[in-house]
Amino acid sequence: MPTEIIDEIEPLIFSLSSNFYGTEKEDLIQAGYLGLNKAYKSFDPNRNTKFSTYAYGYIYGEMYEAATGNRPIRVRKPEMRLYKGVVKTKELLETKYDRPVSYEEACAFLHVDFDTFLSILNSLSATVSLDNTELNISSGASNTDEMIMLKDAMNTLSPLEKTVIERRYMDDLSQQETAKVLGLTQVKVSRLEKQSREKMKNYCSI
Repeated sequence: MPTEIIDEIEPLIFSLSSNFYGTEKEDLIQAGYLGLNKAYKSFDPNRNTKFSTYAYGYIYGEMYEAATGNRPIRVRKPEMRLYKGVVKTKELLETKYDRPVSYEEACAFLHVDFDTFLSILNSLSATVSLDNTELNISSGASNTDEMIMLKDAMNTLSPLEKTVIERRYMDDLSQQETAKVLGLTQVKVSRLEKQSREKMKNYCSI
């Protein structure tokens, strides 16, 4: 990896390492460099994306795993709402104009900062995991390909299973909150979530 890239991203690594507590800073920084290396190997220079924006998700993901014992990253609710809003707007614009619409166009329509959206998208794509087991999409797959794979995996679930996964992983509700919303017991939600994760992992491993 060129030293100029390391010099450029190093301040970001040190800055992000300050966001975690209870873990040695040296371990976090090492994790950050590991994320940087992964980002460098998978980055496509032909994309209309700054490398620093692309690398953010990988660096943060590695640090989060180091700090939390490989628990899956949960994107915050405001970020998830922004992501879902951009995706929905993209679909609506494509229907309106009868042509493909880029995420950048959708962000411009909503007056959303494109780099902010990409950071969220990269975090989702780089760190999607269920029950501490990553859904391993090939490293060359695009973000769109990964999202399509996950959407197809969701379609293998029953309506109730799908609803449970949406409440838990998209709306960021706890099992207890999900049970209350759906009128189920927490034990039932836990069972449905477990069998749904297994279905999705099996689908993505085919």
